[in-house]
Amino acid sequence: VENITEEAANALLKFLEEPKAGQVAFLTTDNPTKVLKTILSRSLSVPLAPIETKKYEKTLLDTEFEGSKEGEKVHLSAGEAYYLSLNTSSIEDVKAMLKEDGSFLEGFSIAENFVNTYVTNYRSSAFLLLSQVAQSKEPRCYNWIVETLHFLFRLALLGKEEEDNPFADLLPELEKKKDALLRGEEVLQDAITGASLNYNPTLLLSRLLVSLDERK
Repeated sequence: VENITEEAANALLKFLEEPKAGQVAFLTTDNPTKVLKTILSRSLSVPLAPIETKKYEKTLLDTEFEGSKEGEKVHLSAGEAYYLSLNTSSIEDVKAMLKEDGSFLEGFSIAENFVNTYVTNYRSSAFLLLSQVAQSKEPRCYNWIVETLHFLFRLALLGKEEEDNPFADLLPELEKKKDALLRGEEVLQDAITGASLNYNPTLLLSRLLVSLDERK
């Protein structure tokens, strides 16, 4: 909210002073000192501390979860715990997700296997991805493949190579294929923002594989 224009601020003040019944505005800021005092005086301030992702990641790694099958016990891999520490807000959310079905675990594994193969052999990785998707028994598995690939591509493109990152060895190799990653990221972003994750999985993944072909 500290970045809004003067015109927007005036309109917002009017709304904050005379909201219609049942309407609530949530304003976010990283720097309250830069927010107009007239807006602050008409708002309820709720400070939110950031999640300690490393502590949360360790908790996820150390926790034994119930799987979707009766009696199944799940221990997250380092990569899965890292991803979930950055993309979920509580361990309860993770428990519910893993208990509901096994689509996350299967989708993440397929995506991770694909990327590890892709950095050395495009043709093998393409065959691996399409064959594993065809064998998938979890209906939402393919959505997680898209989300996981999007996450890994973004890490590589943004240069997220911290030493304690479980993908620290993989990301520099993946980053070498930057042009192909950018094309692939465009396909993935289009699928996610266009709410098109219910596309035919083979069609979407085929589009992705074409974009990742470095011979283009």
